[in-house]
Amino acid sequence: MEKTQCPGLLKSKFLFGHQREQKLSLNLVTPQQPPPPSEYNLLLIFESFGLGYNGLMSDRYDTSHLVEDQYEPGSNGTVLRNLLGINDPEEMGVAETAALWRIQEKLLAEITSDHSFTPKNICEIHRQWLKSIYTWAGKYRQVNIGKGGFQFAMSHTIPALMAEFERTQLRKFTPCLFRNRDEVTHALAEVHVELMLIHPFREGNGRLGRLVATLMALQAGLPVLDFSILDGAGREEYFAAVRAGMDRNYGPMKILFEDIIENSLQILQEH
Repeated sequence: MEKTQCPGLLKSKFLFGHQREQKLSLNLVTPQQPPPPSEYNLLLIFESFGLGYNGLMSDRYDTSHLVEDQYEPGSNGTVLRNLLGINDPEEMGVAETAALWRIQEKLLAEITSDHSFTPKNICEIHRQWLKSIYTWAGKYRQVNIGKGGFQFAMSHTIPALMAEFERTQLRKFTPCLFRNRDEVTHALAEVHVELMLIHPFREGNGRLGRLVATLMALQAGLPVLDFSILDGAGREEYFAAVRAGMDRNYGPMKILFEDIIENSLQILQEH
């Protein structure tokens, strides 16, 4: 995941709860506008976005001292600092995947059909999964990150966004007891997209999101979901579906989940 300083600086969309579509404009001097604000107020405006008065990142928001913003020596910036001392990305992938399988088996046995997910649950799942690998497992990230030029929620907005996520999607769609397939796919799509847009953790968001979707699917009487159709060329379609959620368009992700469910049912029948 790419670490960034400030998403899109002054021209990008920001995820400020319901104001996700709002664009920041600092065109301070035009004939139609009132006099520019004082230097003190202008400084506050810039600082609220982690910027210094010159528009560059303020030292106050430097995150290089955080463990989650550091990389393992010898990894050439490809492996985050970890408790195992692993500096090879393939080896780290194996370690993370093995830990994920263990926590998935545990949760499949523990999560009941009437379980309602909360941000606290999601943090605990992340902690149990990665606690033997990263010191920050289960904690909201403190750095800004993006992928392929697309920026996720700014780190300081995550607690508020997760609280809103709980009030809306999690309370509405979990426990996922819908029996109508259309309702199930919509629930999975909306919960997954919103969680991905927030991207609350430094690492593992996509895999965690798929695990939550699988647990919801089981509540709805479906089998364990197989996401293999998202491999290869399917990844771009998936990323496009996540980006569509910026406009609260969950249709593309819903279509993907319909295909994922059909594929999972077919695999179940074959075995």
